[in-house]
Amino acid sequence: MVWLLGLLVLAAVVRAVAQRLAAPPAPEPPRAGARGEEVPFRLETAALDLHSVAPREAGGAVDEFVRDARRRGLEQVKIIHGKGTGILRRRVRARLARHPDVLRWYDAASPGSGRGATVVVLRTAEPPLARGAPPDLV
Repeated sequence: MVWLLGLLVLAAVVRAVAQRLAAPPAPEPPRAGARGEEVPFRLETAALDLHSVAPREAGGAVDEFVRDARRRGLEQVKIIHGKGTGILRRRVRARLARHPDVLRWYDAASPGSGRGATVVVLRTAEPPLARGAPPDLV
């Protein structure tokens, strides 16, 4: 009687393993930042997460993110690059230094991200001059 119960349990285990092996594997998500793929942008937090982006592709992702944030009228965004060895952080900040839409940047608040993220302050759009009015020279 005990051997019959053991045989039934063994059959159930073999059936479950066979079903798992027969199921198609879940597709791997594409690596973010690769050519032709979207950069991970979260509008609700105005943040760009570069953890899965290769350092050589980070510059283009940062440029696109900053341009898009400026078009959306955002004044401040966060770029999450991680702490690691600092290579990605240096590349991001070098790109920000050359970007015309960036006013300044600084480390994110320490309890949350610290040196693992950079807060970027964007230049605000200047109001258009009234038609025919000379610019103020103050």
